Amino acid sequence: MIQLTYTGRAYKRFIYFVFVWTCVCFVVFRFAVNRYAKSKHLEYSNAGSHSQRGLLQNVALDYASGFVISAVGTTTAGRRSGDKQQSNSENEVNVLNSNPQVDASHSLSEQELYLKLANISNIPLIQWSKVSKKVKSNAKSGNKSCKAEFPSVFEIDFNNIYWQRMQTTNSTTFYLYGAYYDDRWRGGALASVRILAMIDRITPPPVVCQFWFESIPSPIFANATYIYGWYSKWGNYKDGALQPFIISCKVPRIKGVKKDVSPDSVSLVQSKCDKASNNLRVVKNRPKVKEEFA
Repeated sequence: MIQLTYTGRAYKRFIYFVFVWTCVCFVVFRFAVNRYAKSKHLEYSNAGSHSQRGLLQNVALDYASGFVISAVGTTTAGRRSGDKQQSNSENEVNVLNSNPQVDASHSLSEQELYLKLANISNIPLIQWSKVSKKVKSNAKSGNKSCKAEFPSVFEIDFNNIYWQRMQTTNSTTFYLYGAYYDDRWRGGALASVRILAMIDRITPPPVVCQFWFESIPSPIFANATYIYGWYSKWGNYKDGALQPFIISCKVPRIKGVKKDVSPDSVSLVQSKCDKASNNLRVVKNRPKVKEEFA
């Protein structure tokens, strides 16, 4: 009986102790939180006032802390703003009063540009502006013998800046480099135009040359012959591999055209009246006097 009474008193004391300790902790915690909140509110208020001053004035801010390092009065900021506006207005006046820089160099005409580019590539640029107009007039006149048209520069099949390309119906591909006028006496009574080409066949199909003259609206045709430019024992002698060829076409006699007049350009086609996908400038640079070499 005595032991149970003692145990009940001890339990009541423990309950009182826990209650008192809880109250003390609550009071201390409440006081500490209120004090911390007041200090933070004051800090944010000061920071807000500095930030507002920083927006209205020309001030330097410490971006790490957010506080103003040094402040310049609104009067100074206004003065600087006025000076800047005055400087901008002066610059605008100077720009309006200045003389524009104009390119006063001579502008090349289309013909002058063609002449300048005449010897750069295998394209007959200077001839396009002349022959294309005559070909159109020939089409209007109703020439029913052949409707071969002079190819436009946009219709040329360029493999790269050096080679033009022609593809036949049997999947033979011609790569054309350049065309050269050959009127040496050993070649016979008629002059020839020789085309340097690479072809992916050992035996290429028959092709036709279309000769274009400045003074003649329609093309002049000639059958082509091949000269193989490789020795079969050296290897690479098979279809599918590019083979070097010299394609030769005799320039026929033309009524009303002098014998020594060479074609301005040549196109290679599979059939006589086909629309060409290539057009090579015919190079004629034989010296008037024979030199010591060759």
